[in-house]
Amino acid sequence: KKINQSLSTLSNVIRALTEPGREHIPYRDSKLTRILQDSLGGNFKTTLIVTCSPHFFNLEETISSLKFGLRAKFVQNNVHVNQTRSADELEKLVSLLTAELEEVKRHAAQLEKRIEGGETTQEKHEDTLELAEKVVALEKQRAEDYLLVEELKDKMKQMQERESSKMTASAQQRTAFEALKVEAERLKGKLNTDREAFVFQHDLDLEE
Repeated sequence: KKINQSLSTLSNVIRALTEPGREHIPYRDSKLTRILQDSLGGNFKTTLIVTCSPHFFNLEETISSLKFGLRAKFVQNNVHVNQTRSADELEKLVSLLTAELEEVKRHAAQLEKRIEGGETTQEKHEDTLELAEKVVALEKQRAEDYLLVEELKDKMKQMQERESSKMTASAQQRTAFEALKVEAERLKGKLNTDREAFVFQHDLDLEE
């Protein structure tokens, strides 16, 4: 019963993904569709294999499976590269974006001066609007990258602090171990001395 319910929910999810303008996708209606959420419309490359029987006895199941596979063909996944930049790479990217932003601002200022001087046309006005939009986009991208750089710097600082704590703890453990080793050698020497004294006393008792 649970298997049939999960397969029915899977069919509903496939149908919802292929319907234009559909906002809600019922991934959470079953554990199967929740597990397959990234494979259905997510960041996965998904392959669906539909198995069919050529026997006439299984005609209805075969047609149903083929219809399901046909619907699944129209599901589009949003695939992108999972890439995490380091703090140095993000700093370089921020520097490049800053330089590009300054160049765009300089060019926009020149166009504004030309417009104020009366040398304006419709095309120049459109260029100015396009440059203004580009400036806004670059500023937004630079702000996002700056936040990422700061976040990575904090993570690197935390990792360095943890490593430093581990090294301090390791040094303390080595010091304690050396102290125990010295104490063990001292006790060993004392035991040897006591044993020699006992043997010497025992030999004297035997001679008497």
